[in-house]
Amino acid sequence: MATESIELSRFLPATPDRIYLAWLNGRDHGAMTGSKASVASTEVGGAFTAWDGYIDGVHVALEPGRRIVQTWRSDDFPADAPESYLELLLEPAPGGSQVTLRHRELPAGQGPGVLAGWDEFYFTPMERFFAAEARRRGLAVPGARARRAKAGLPRATPKAPTRERAKPVTRAAPKKAPRKRPKSGAREAPRMAPRGSPRKPVRRPVRKSARRPRR
Repeated sequence: MATESIELSRFLPATPDRIYLAWLNGRDHGAMTGSKASVASTEVGGAFTAWDGYIDGVHVALEPGRRIVQTWRSDDFPADAPESYLELLLEPAPGGSQVTLRHRELPAGQGPGVLAGWDEFYFTPMERFFAAEARRRGLAVPGARARRAKAGLPRATPKAPTRERAKPVTRAAPKKAPRKRPKSGAREAPRMAPRGSPRKPVRRPVRKSARRPRR
C-alpha cells in the first residue's frame, strides 16, 4: 500500500524538557491542544489517546528532553491501513526550542491534510499555551517577527490599511441680493424706523426770560 511522509519545524517558547513532559502528560497534552487526552504510561509500550479518542497509539522510543517516537492512528485511516509513525525532535534554541515533526507511513492522499492539521491543531495552540505559561513566570516571549525568523519563514510585511478621509462638507454662504440703485435723477426713499423703536428725545432751546430793571 502506498504511503506518504510529511515534515515540519516550528519554534516554541518553552524548553525541550518542558515540551517533552507536556506531550507525555494527559492533562498538559489536553490543555495545550484544547481537547481531551490521556496517557496510560510514560514508558515505552504505554498507550495514549488524543483529541478525545480521535487519535490513539503507543510509545515506541522515548529520549527525555530530546526525542519521542509513537505510533499514530486516527479515525480517518482506512480499516486496512497500518499505523503511521510520528517522530518528535526537540532542540534547544534561544528563548525556547526548535521542534521538528516527522510523520511517515500515512495513507496515500492524507499527507497535505495531516500537515495542515499539525500546524492548526497542534503547533498553533501549543505556541499560545507555552507563551502564556512563560508570561506567568515573568519570562520574555519572542515576538511574531522573531518567531518567523526562527522558523525560517519569510518576513511578513503587511501593508497598512488605507482609509479614505472624508471630505469636509462646506456650505456656501448665502448670496446677498444686489442692492438696487436709484435711477439717475431720482431720490432714494428715506429709511423709516420701525414702529415701536425708541426715538431720541428732542431737545428744545430754553428761552431766557427778560429781567426787569430794579427800581
